[in-house]
Amino acid sequence: GRIEISKHTSDGDMDGTMYGDMEITTHGHVENTMTGKISQVIGTQKFAMCAGSMDVYIFNSGKDGLDTKAIQHFRQSIESTIRGLDESQQPRPIYLEPSSTYPVPPNVKLAPRLPLDGMPKATHILDPDIHYELLSKRGLATSTITTPTAQLIDLGSDSQIQEKKDYSYQKKYPGFYYPDIPLSNHTIQKWKDEALEEVTFKLLPFVVKLQQTICGDGTFIITTEEKRQSVINRLPSIWHYNLSRTNASNLHLRPATIIISEFVTSKPGEKFCWAVTFFARRDGTASFISCCPQNFTEEDIWDGASITYSEQDNFQQRFAKTVSEVAAYLSYRGYYGGVGIDILEDVNGKQWVVDLNVRPPGSLLLGLLKGFLFHERGFNESTCVLHD
Repeated sequence: GRIEISKHTSDGDMDGTMYGDMEITTHGHVENTMTGKISQVIGTQKFAMCAGSMDVYIFNSGKDGLDTKAIQHFRQSIESTIRGLDESQQPRPIYLEPSSTYPVPPNVKLAPRLPLDGMPKATHILDPDIHYELLSKRGLATSTITTPTAQLIDLGSDSQIQEKKDYSYQKKYPGFYYPDIPLSNHTIQKWKDEALEEVTFKLLPFVVKLQQTICGDGTFIITTEEKRQSVINRLPSIWHYNLSRTNASNLHLRPATIIISEFVTSKPGEKFCWAVTFFARRDGTASFISCCPQNFTEEDIWDGASITYSEQDNFQQRFAKTVSEVAAYLSYRGYYGGVGIDILEDVNGKQWVVDLNVRPPGSLLLGLLKGFLFHERGFNESTCVLHD
């Protein structure tokens, strides 16, 4: 059967993981803070609640230094929250300790919220390489989905990637700045030069995207010369970040690609990027769940979403064509499950998918609470907030 999986991570997930680099999948940069620990517990509980009556495998990251008492409290907190659901909707949590092999029972197929490093592909319902691609910004740009035109600045050509694909990532390559990348300094420098040239001379406005983002960090909306210069100033750190997380084992996934995307001019007075969630079925159809306007900080960082329950029927009709298009594409690629898409409408009313989250998204729970909050208790609006 289909087994949902929840990672012991923060709610602001990277869109995709990088094979060979577990720091990306476990969020080492936040998990050792008190805020990170609280977010880990809340995020795990939230997505476990969305799973329904099925087994939910929960992997502890093993990097928090949690003692036995703290781990016990973590598990009790999850189970206490789950007991608040109707018995027919309660997931069954199963805890797996961290290891290099992830001891999944025989004949179990996992449906990870994010593709997991260090696990055999056979344990996944969907090939983790395909899942990674679907989650990546490059994957959206190369899909058949209606999305803004984008230029891909790849590290290395297709022929170079294919040539190096079978190299062992453990092998060192003396003489290279980044020894785990089996590409020449010339190839690396060409990638940097092309990115700098495009960002410097492309006509405003435009959007710069990295392959991996967290809560919008990694997506740069360039509307002024000041914002252009800010991104130019950040390029050296972006290059280093991408290169330090690229090696021979993940080179074919293109983790270092930089995407230069066209800017969508919204309708006058339209302030929202609509977050639409749905369940993509195996047959290519979709079950609409919710549509929420998203909240962003002044730095364009995602800060939660809100929902108006009485408007959901109208939103379902309004975005039906786009949802159907995305669901059909995901079925073609072999994915079924929870999905979140970000939609912008241009001045002519055309809808563009500007982000594709092939996983249960952060705003999913808002839609699933409609019966509890709206029908049973009469609350028409609800909000989830990432930052205080």
